[in-house]
Amino acid sequence: MKKMTSSNTVSSWNEGQVAKWLQDNGFKEYVSIFKRHKIDGYVLITLKESDLRSPPLEIPCLGDIKKISKCIDILLQSENHGSLNINKLCDYQTEGRRTNRVNSTDSNDSVDSLGQGLFEPELWKTAISFIYCFIVMLFTSFVMVR
Repeated sequence: MKKMTSSNTVSSWNEGQVAKWLQDNGFKEYVSIFKRHKIDGYVLITLKESDLRSPPLEIPCLGDIKKISKCIDILLQSENHGSLNINKLCDYQTEGRRTNRVNSTDSNDSVDSLGQGLFEPELWKTAISFIYCFIVMLFTSFVMVR
């Protein structure tokens, strides 16, 4: 395992190192797209799922979008912990639920954090629908009395 040094950080990778990382993780079909758009290490760690979906990258396969996004998260986490292993392949299954990336300013990231609060989104939806039904029933009863 290679330990990270100041010259071995992901943000300092060139386009060739990003291409090698893509190939090592089973995404060789996207190397040309990443090279065409000059995605180096700094740009790689700032990519979000929405960037992968929309033009100009427009990766067509949802599974690949999710896997690349997860690999970027793992890469960013390992860089932040100082234990970057360039040759290690991403392990999607053992890393658990996707976490929000550090230094994220895109408003689309708020979607990633849904359900991370006190209750699951389905519970909130159910509670809101009960409150709505109660208000409608209350309003209807007052209108019917008049």
